[in-house]
Amino acid sequence: MQVRGTTHVFVAFDLGFEIDLARAAARLGTGTRASAFRHKAPRDEAAARRLPLRFALPASELVLGRARTAPEIAVALYSFGAASFAYRLPFACGLEELVPQSELLYENATLLEDARGRARELLARLGEAVRDAELAEAVEDYVVHRFDPPGPRLADLEGDERERLARVLRAERGALSLHEVENALEGLISYGPDEVVLVDWFAALLSGADVQDELAVLELATVELCELRFLDERLEQRLDEAYGLLARARGRFGLAGRSAELARLGRFQADSAILHENFDNALKLLGDDYLARLYEVCSERFHFAAWDTAIERKLATLESIYSKLSDDSARRRAELLEWIIIALFLVDILLYLLPKGGA
Repeated sequence: MQVRGTTHVFVAFDLGFEIDLARAAARLGTGTRASAFRHKAPRDEAAARRLPLRFALPASELVLGRARTAPEIAVALYSFGAASFAYRLPFACGLEELVPQSELLYENATLLEDARGRARELLARLGEAVRDAELAEAVEDYVVHRFDPPGPRLADLEGDERERLARVLRAERGALSLHEVENALEGLISYGPDEVVLVDWFAALLSGADVQDELAVLELATVELCELRFLDERLEQRLDEAYGLLARARGRFGLAGRSAELARLGRFQADSAILHENFDNALKLLGDDYLARLYEVCSERFHFAAWDTAIERKLATLESIYSKLSDDSARRRAELLEWIIIALFLVDILLYLLPKGGA
C-alpha cells in the first residue's frame, strides 16, 4: 500500500514557571494566538488567554534516513512555561517503508539536540517574558504520521496491513504478536466518516482532509506529558533535599537557618501545585465533546493518571515533611523561650541574693 503525507515530530520543553505571552509576542516581534478549534463552540475570554502563541522559525534541513525536514519549524509557547517545536517531514512511500522511518525517529538524537539548541536560543530572546527562566532537562517527543487524502481507511484495514500499522505506531521493525497489534490499534477515534485518529504511546496516525484540531490536541498532550515529567523530576529532587533537612543534625538552638529553609520549601510546594493546576487548566480549551474524547484517548495512552497519582503523592509527602519541620521549629522556639525565662529567673534570684553595695 502506497501512502503520502507528512510526519510531524513534536519536541516539548519546559522553559520556566510562566510565560507572559503578550510580552513574548512583543519581544519576538512575531506570533499569533492559536485560532479557535473547528469543533468548539465560541470560547470565553479566559479560555482565549490560555491559547498558545504560535509562530514559525526558519531552519536548515535535517536529513533523517530517506526524509528531510521542512525549512521551517512551527513553535508554540504555552502560558504555563512550556514550548513545543514541530518538525515536518514529507513522505511518499509504501506503508512498510514507513516502519524504519518511524523507528529512526524514536528519540532521535539529531532532532532532540537541534530542538534543545533552538529552545536555548528562544529562551534568551524571550528574556523577562519568562518567569524563573531555566531550560529543564526533561524533554518529550511525539511522532504523528498524517496521511494526505484520500489516505488509507485505517479503520477498515485487515491482516498484514493492520500489523504494519502497529509496527509504525510502535517503531518496531520486527514482527508483533496478535495481542500487541490489537493493543497498539486500540486508541482509535473518528469524527467524520473519512477522519480517523490512531493514538499510541510513541506515535499517532491521522487520516482525513482537515485534522488541524487533532494535531493541536496531540501537541497539547505531548506538552502536558513533558510538564508532568518535569514536575515529577523536580519533586524528586526536592524530596531528597527535604529528607536531608529532616535528618540533618542541628544544634539545640539552631533556628535561623530553619526559617529560611521552611520558607523555601513552602514556596516550592505552592509553585508546584500552581504549575500542576495551570497545565490542567489548559485542557479547558477542549470544550467540545469530540476533542475531549480524543484527549481522553491520549491521556490513557500516555498514562496521565499514573503521573498525576505519583505527583500528588510526592506533594503530599512534601507537605508532611514541611509540617514535621514546622512543628520541630515551633518546638525549638518554645524550648528556647523556656530556657530564656529560666535564665532570667535565675539572674533575678542571683541579683536578689547578692549583698547590697554600701550595706
